[in-house]
Amino acid sequence: MFFPPELVALVLEELFSSSEDEFDRCKDLSSIALTCRSFHEQAEPLLYRRITFRLGTKRGLKIAQRLQSGRAAFVQELCIEIHKDPALPRRGNKPSTNELYTCYNKLPFNLMTNLRVLSVSHKQNGYGFFGLGRNPMQVDEDLDKILNESLPENVLHEFSHIFHHQRADLRFLSRQTELRCLTLHSTLQEPQSSILMNTLVTLPKIDRLELTTLDSAVLRTEPVFPSQPRMARFSLKLQDIHSIERNNPQFWGLGAAQFTILDLSSARHCSKHMRHIARLSDTTGIIEGIANEFLNLKLLRISWEFLSDVVDPSLKAWTSLSSLHRLEALEIYMRDPHADMFQRHHHRINSLLHNYTGRSLRSILVNCDKPPWPSYEMVRLEGMAWDQICPVDTQDWLVRYTERARLTTEET
Repeated sequence: MFFPPELVALVLEELFSSSEDEFDRCKDLSSIALTCRSFHEQAEPLLYRRITFRLGTKRGLKIAQRLQSGRAAFVQELCIEIHKDPALPRRGNKPSTNELYTCYNKLPFNLMTNLRVLSVSHKQNGYGFFGLGRNPMQVDEDLDKILNESLPENVLHEFSHIFHHQRADLRFLSRQTELRCLTLHSTLQEPQSSILMNTLVTLPKIDRLELTTLDSAVLRTEPVFPSQPRMARFSLKLQDIHSIERNNPQFWGLGAAQFTILDLSSARHCSKHMRHIARLSDTTGIIEGIANEFLNLKLLRISWEFLSDVVDPSLKAWTSLSSLHRLEALEIYMRDPHADMFQRHHHRINSLLHNYTGRSLRSILVNCDKPPWPSYEMVRLEGMAWDQICPVDTQDWLVRYTERARLTTEET
């Protein structure tokens, strides 16, 4: 039976987009590719469009070999997972000689002309990050060298490396003018950090910078962000800020005043096993630091933990937001609220509004991620009065105020 190629392409695209599990997706596409030559020609590009390369596995070695045989041009998203060779000592400086743990140098990056998303992550592999030894760090250095030498220019849209960059300089990013989003475990050490920041402001399309953590121990003598006017184009997202010290006005640096969007909605100031008042009270210092340093914020997204009702200092933290004279929109993200917490949080937000004396804030989105608790919007009326709108399309709200923040930035 003959099927029009256009119909087969639509079916395969639907199969690819609807399969969330990588194993199931590869299994289905492989079965279709074996059906006939026509199906193989259309299924194979999808089979290699999104790849997870697990260093230390036989499948990873096979993927590297297959990409060398002409399939590298199909790759659009590549995730590299780095594992330590278990044959190496827990704390040693000896690099691995096992081919399974060195086959990353067989990846033909020079042939990946359609690569758009590249991510690198480390897996604990039973050792924990502090027992990784030299092997994963050597992989970092080698990968950085390979990317600097062979990655095609202007292909990447997103790059992420979820671990410390000890010696990597990321020079290859200077040739990626299509880059939109950069995600790192933390900012680099000096002088690599300044070099990276100077590189980022020259990339015309980048607008998102995400950091997993801010290590105050590493950055104690250097500000996080140097003064760079073009950082106003960036939205900054922080995942974990537990190491930020209080009462350190120079922690962020002069460049912080350029940001117009700050996202702390996914940040956890303390782990779920350390929720005690001594740690929660530190959120006041963090909010005050943000209000003092991020002077041009127009959109602020925070987790409810930063305005917790466990301690009174949250009132002071809310009051400090009044000093952000350009702040137009605020998102308060409630992560997995309990049944008896929703109403209490709602009343708490209303009471906190009485401590906000600024006039620029126009809208507050209370974003609940767990049904049936509805997300709702608090809209500024005349004077200091507020009205509640429920339900609200959270994605529409975020897109609208993100565009407003960037639009006003471009106009100025």
